Amino acid sequence: MVSELRLGTPKSCNIASDVQFGQASGQVKRGRVYGIADRGSVEVGKAADLVVFDPDTIAPGPLRRVVDFPANGERLTADAPVGMTHTLVNEVPIRVDGHSVPEGLRRRPGKVLHS
Repeated sequence: MVSELRLGTPKSCNIASDVQFGQASGQVKRGRVYGIADRGSVEVGKAADLVVFDPDTIAPGPLRRVVDFPANGERLTADAPVGMTHTLVNEVPIRVDGHSVPEGLRRRPGKVLHS
């Protein structure tokens, strides 16, 4: 299992970019509105899902049609994203260097929140 992920230098990993700031500030506000104290910011003791991506290459990947709804209903899915470097759910890496981490996925680290 991956025990440590290292981010690039501040120059290559600009955590103060407009996209990230916009997403983070929106999460903090939603957490406050719904009274979810342990969500919305990256701090010790709080739950956080983090995604590291390359803004120049991020894309959903190829679309494919799946027939898995009742009465042979169809849907489109894109389950091979491009440019998604790392994904951590509650500190558990589920995607590293663009590849799924089976051990992390088996742990099912996410939690459905109800308001």
